[in-house]
Amino acid sequence: MSWLDIVLLISLGIQTVSGFFTGLIRNFLHLVGLIIGIILAGRFYPTVAEWLSFISSPEWANIVAFLLILITIWVATTLIAKLLDTMIKPTFLNWVNRLGGAIFGLLVSGIFTATLLAIWVKFFDSGSVITDSAVAQILLDKFPLILSLLPDEFGVIQDFFN
Repeated sequence: MSWLDIVLLISLGIQTVSGFFTGLIRNFLHLVGLIIGIILAGRFYPTVAEWLSFISSPEWANIVAFLLILITIWVATTLIAKLLDTMIKPTFLNWVNRLGGAIFGLLVSGIFTATLLAIWVKFFDSGSVITDSAVAQILLDKFPLILSLLPDEFGVIQDFFN
């Protein structure tokens, strides 16, 4: 087992344990809130930026508008997640929520780690560090599957890694 295997396993383990304690509902809605927030912020920031006429720089108004929308959506989904989580805790479904959170945490951290490894391999000389790591090899072997799940609109990302 290489040093990279140890680092990757610790990272995946921490995210799995964190997912267990946070639960599936909160983890999933945090991710959904972030995605929806980015989409809505990208769509509506020019309109909101017009309301921020007190900011003298249009570039800064755009940035502030984007962040305001993103943060508002993310906070709203976080509050909804907290409410749902509070409702689930006293029921027998709490263990399902926690187990699902652990699995979700492992999957998300695996995807994120595989993406970082793919970028590392693409831009840096990976040498024996990657080839000696069993965990890195498993994650990189599954990375094309992750890319294939992306919608056609994300062809730029698929082209980048191919």
